Amino acid sequence: MMPKTFLLFSAVFLVFSFMLSGFSGCSKNTQKPTAAEKKQSGQPAQPAKTPPPVSSTTTTPSPDKSITSEFLAQLDDKARVVMTAAAQAYGGFAHPLDVRDLVIKAKTSGPTPFSPQPVTLDMAIYLKGADKLKTVTTGLIPGQQMVMGYDGKNGWMQLITIADKKVTRTQDLPAQQLQELRTQMVQNVMRVNNPFFEALRLPTYAFKFIETSMLETKPVDVIEVTPPDGKVTKIYIGQSTHDVLKSEQVTGKEKTETLFGDYRVLSERRIPFAVKTLVNGKPAAEMQVEDIQINSGLEDALFAKQESK
Repeated sequence: MMPKTFLLFSAVFLVFSFMLSGFSGCSKNTQKPTAAEKKQSGQPAQPAKTPPPVSSTTTTPSPDKSITSEFLAQLDDKARVVMTAAAQAYGGFAHPLDVRDLVIKAKTSGPTPFSPQPVTLDMAIYLKGADKLKTVTTGLIPGQQMVMGYDGKNGWMQLITIADKKVTRTQDLPAQQLQELRTQMVQNVMRVNNPFFEALRLPTYAFKFIETSMLETKPVDVIEVTPPDGKVTKIYIGQSTHDVLKSEQVTGKEKTETLFGDYRVLSERRIPFAVKTLVNGKPAAEMQVEDIQINSGLEDALFAKQESK
């Protein structure tokens, strides 16, 4: 069995990447050339630079009719006010960049089956289109990288030696985990700029204001989001910044909390570069994004399962 911790790290990484941008429904007028196209034109392909942190919004934005006109979800009056401000602070719905492929590199930390103390790992995620995914983790097992791949049909995990790139172990993803991964990828096709905000445009979702509370030292509005399957997620919206600072979901006896911070502007979107996950109140995984590359021209071969030699 591959370590369950790795799957949790990968899930946290996917949450971030799908919050970054959708892969379809983007403006064609602002489409950027691929690396191959830039090479032909003599322009070098440049990675997207990590922007500096942005200052917080201190007042509630005036309602943008172009945003509220797209609300199809069921919202009570207070939830509508809170989510309008949040969606507007995030950057609205129309995405200015046609993202064909995406590379995210980050450091993650958390306990592992090999160490009771938190271990810091280097992770990279590669996404192309709506059906290709690869994550590479270094530092979990000495001398080896752990790779998770998905080609649109099959999913797998492999251990590969760093020195000679030899496959030492391969395991197909269990059916349940593969289905969860497929669902996340399908959601990506649905232009999930941010799953909480995209749900505002779906009539099958309901948003309900619960209360005003405190998250550490910050006042927040708590909104309950109910999807068609009834699995409720609570989101905590900062009153001063209107950013999503936390999401919370309970499944059986397990409560999963995800904290979002270090918001920065990337491609006209406020994106959390720091993500921390807790399970039943205990730290489970933490991520700090270091580098993002958009439309670098990833080849399909990168996402193929490596054969054992």
